[in-house]
Amino acid sequence: MTSTLLAACGASSSKTAANQKLNWMEEAELSTIDVSKIMDDVSFNQVNQVMEGLYTLGIKAVGKYKLVVSLERKIPYFKLLMAFPLFFPQNEQAVKKYRSKYGTASKYMVYNGPFVHKGWTGSNLSWKLVKNKYYWDKKDVKLTQINYSVQKSLSTAYNLYQAGKLDETILDAQASKQLTKSKGYTIRKVANTQYLQFNLKKYSKFKSTNNLRRGISMAINRSSLSKTLGATYKAATTFTSSGLTTVNGEDFIKLAKQYFEKGLKEEGLSKLSFTLLASDDDTSKKLAEFVQSQLETAFGDKTTVKVQSIPSKTKLNRVLAGNFDAPCPAGSPTTLIRSPSWTVKRLVTPTTTGVGATRNTTS
Repeated sequence: MTSTLLAACGASSSKTAANQKLNWMEEAELSTIDVSKIMDDVSFNQVNQVMEGLYTLGIKAVGKYKLVVSLERKIPYFKLLMAFPLFFPQNEQAVKKYRSKYGTASKYMVYNGPFVHKGWTGSNLSWKLVKNKYYWDKKDVKLTQINYSVQKSLSTAYNLYQAGKLDETILDAQASKQLTKSKGYTIRKVANTQYLQFNLKKYSKFKSTNNLRRGISMAINRSSLSKTLGATYKAATTFTSSGLTTVNGEDFIKLAKQYFEKGLKEEGLSKLSFTLLASDDDTSKKLAEFVQSQLETAFGDKTTVKVQSIPSKTKLNRVLAGNFDAPCPAGSPTTLIRSPSWTVKRLVTPTTTGVGATRNTTS
C-alpha cells in the first residue's frame, strides 16, 4: 500500500482537505452518473474503479490543507487524475444547500477561482465567465469576461470567427486544409479515440458472432475517414490513442466481406440492418454518414445502415438507457491520462454503466 499527500490550493474554505474528502466520498457512493458532466464523455466505470479504491482503502484530511490518500498499489498517472473534475474539492455548505440541483446550472454553484460562471441554465447554448471580485489573486487576472457560444455547425462558427464575433473556433475539414499556414492556426493534440460500440444486449446477433463486427470494422477506411473529418484527425490503428502504443495496421475490404458474410451465415441472416445514433453537430453527422457509406458500399444489398442525428444530451440518455443499436461515435477515453492501461480498462467487465453489455474479464 502506498500513501500520497496532497496540498490544498489557496486558503478558501471550499478548498480545504475536508472538502476534498467530501467530494470523493460522495462520488464513490454514486451507482450511476450523468456522463455529460464528465470531460470528453469518459466512461464512468474507469473513474469509479479509482473511487472505490479510495473509498475502501481510505482518504483522510490531516489539518485544513493536507489530504492523505492511501492506494493499494502505485498509479503512475495518479497526479493527472487530480486534474479530473470528479476529484475537485466541493463547498460542503453549497452541496448540502442545493443537493440534486448542485452543478446543474450557474446559479447552483459557488466559485473560488478567477472567474464566476454566469447565465448557464443547463440547456442553453451561451454563457459567460465573469471576473471574480473575491478571488485572492484578482489583481493578476487581466480578462474581465469570457463569452461562450455553442455552434453546432463548424462552418457557421468559422464565419462568425471571420466576422470578428468569435475569438476562437474549431475548424471543419475544408477550412482546416485552407488555413494550415495561417497565423492563428493551432493544433492541440488530445488522447482521444472514437469508435463504434454495438448494443450486444439488445441485438444478440452482434454478440453471438465476432465476424459481423469484425467485418464492419475492416470495411471502414480509417485514413479516408480522418481526411473527411479534417486535417487534424488521424486514422486509428489501435484502441489506445496515437503515441501511446505502436502497431502496424491495415484495412482489408476482401477480408471484411468474408467475415461479414460468414457472420450472416452463422446467424442465419441474408441481410443485416441497424441504426447509427449520432449527435446533431456537423462533425458527428459527417462521421456517421461516412461510416454508413463505407458499410453499404462494402456489403451492398447485404446491409442497410440508417443514421439518426439527435441532440447530444438526448443521445447520451438513450445510450445510458440501452436504447440504441450503435452510437457513432461511442464515448472516447479521457484526454488527461496518457496511459494505455487506463484506456483499455473501459473494455473490462464489470462495467458500471452497462453500456453495450460487453463481457470481457481481461485487459
